[in-house]
Amino acid sequence: KVLDDISNTSQGIAVSYAGYPKKLGEAATAAASLGMNLDKVDKLASSLLNFESSISAELEAELITGKALNLEKARQAALDNDLATVATEISRQVGSSAEYTKMNRREQEALAKAVGMSRDELAGSLVAREMEGKLSTDHLTKAQKATYEAHKNREAQEKIAKSIAKI
Repeated sequence: KVLDDISNTSQGIAVSYAGYPKKLGEAATAAASLGMNLDKVDKLASSLLNFESSISAELEAELITGKALNLEKARQAALDNDLATVATEISRQVGSSAEYTKMNRREQEALAKAVGMSRDELAGSLVAREMEGKLSTDHLTKAQKATYEAHKNREAQEKIAKSIAKI
């Protein structure tokens, strides 16, 4: 999966990591640990660099969830084109799907917005991350299974769209 992500990475990411294949591999691995690919983490990095809206969303999420967030390290990493650290920091700040499940809809939306994602994208990322961690589907709730299946379907659709675009 990581090698597939590396081979299908965008030109911008490829240029940023030209001459640093080990770092590109680390970034792809970190993205996979977040349940995402490099292109999605790159989009998150771009949203974090829109400082005014990103900081505003972070503060709003802190007020709504009562959870202390600190996305400064992720913002600095985004500025430095360090996608591995962006993915790691976002993962660390978001927490687990168990914590996310306990939040109400408004809290989930605020947290997702703070890290530059939609509520569905964040939920899919959390479930995918736990699936990558070898959690069996037997341990997931029905809602988590549905979210995971939707995430897998969305990934498949994106791959088909990329293939068609290349053709």
